[in-house]
Amino acid sequence: MSLPDKKHIKLLSKLDSFLSIPSSLVSRCKCSSLHGSLQHITFNFREGRSTLPPLSSFILRFRNDFSLCHALCSVFDSARWWKSILSTPGGSCSLVPCCSIDPGIWVGASSSWGISLVMKEYRSVSHLLPGWDCDDRDIGWAESVALQLAILWLVGNRFSDCNVMVRGNNMGVIGALNKGHSWNSSCNATIHRMASCLVPFNISLVPVYVASSENRADSVSHSILGPHHLHLGFAFKLPSELSHFLSHV
Repeated sequence: MSLPDKKHIKLLSKLDSFLSIPSSLVSRCKCSSLHGSLQHITFNFREGRSTLPPLSSFILRFRNDFSLCHALCSVFDSARWWKSILSTPGGSCSLVPCCSIDPGIWVGASSSWGISLVMKEYRSVSHLLPGWDCDDRDIGWAESVALQLAILWLVGNRFSDCNVMVRGNNMGVIGALNKGHSWNSSCNATIHRMASCLVPFNISLVPVYVASSENRADSVSHSILGPHHLHLGFAFKLPSELSHFLSHV
């Protein structure tokens, strides 16, 4: 299932028009129209749900349909994400159930030390750098970044067209991922980036909650790294948006 070409082109045109607005002044009518169109196609692009909260929050600021407000950067970031996704070939959604796989991925984070990723018996660790917990970044953000790193590993290892089980012990992050958005802006931005990775490869993440005591990644995130020969080398470079907060160990 995919968008008809006519609707696809029309929506790209609407996004271009929105992004080209001079001085970032927009009306509620224009913003609501874009929000409605994007909300409609999240049936195809489920991961795009994380981009909608900035738009819906911005719409509440208007006094009426024709008053003008300066759109926030997050609103234009959402529109640019959609333009990028809709400009990329693919993006179809199969109605045939994808295969479900369990590659043995566990994720964890501790505010005192770092973020861990365990694949069966192998593990990889990223140390949280001083200053990572400024603004609204908290343990929930760190746990969401752990999921982002798991996705980067999956994409780097050529996974596609599948539902992938990932285990973790943060219910809040799992709930936000299942809903497709978080009201914490930093966490929502991470979900947004995860969606950008998942959509082109038709991967759906299936997060499964486990208690901290049962999470194989928990002790690793507290700097108990285990034998060196079980260290998992990363097949990807840390994204620029994370390089200020993390370093691979």
